[in-house]
Amino acid sequence: MGTVASGGIRILNHELIRSLNLSNYFVYGVIAREESELARREALFRDGQILTGRTVILVDDGAATGSTMLAAVEAVRRQHSTELVIGLPIASRDAYSAFQAETGKCICLAIPQPFYAVEHRIRDNP
Repeated sequence: MGTVASGGIRILNHELIRSLNLSNYFVYGVIAREESELARREALFRDGQILTGRTVILVDDGAATGSTMLAAVEAVRRQHSTELVIGLPIASRDAYSAFQAETGKCICLAIPQPFYAVEHRIRDNP
């Protein structure tokens, strides 16, 4: 139904939310929980370090639509990193194209056609 990222970034799929008939109360409750978890993880993994002037490598286990990674890209950009690289083992062609357009530096091991899911086994589609 959406994603959250550092810096208050929220990307919601309003069409999906409407089709599932989810209340605002439910949606914003999920957002609050996810933002709390995000803050906990940032404190644990970044320990207050800033990204300004740094090379940042964003890694995910795969990308179907790419919305989560694109939210992460926006969050990192807002922190003024010097360089941004995306790395993932598998992605849809659309997601890979979006990443290349956004960063120019996306390393992806497999872009299977047709793309079924992130869980698609790479060895089945070299």
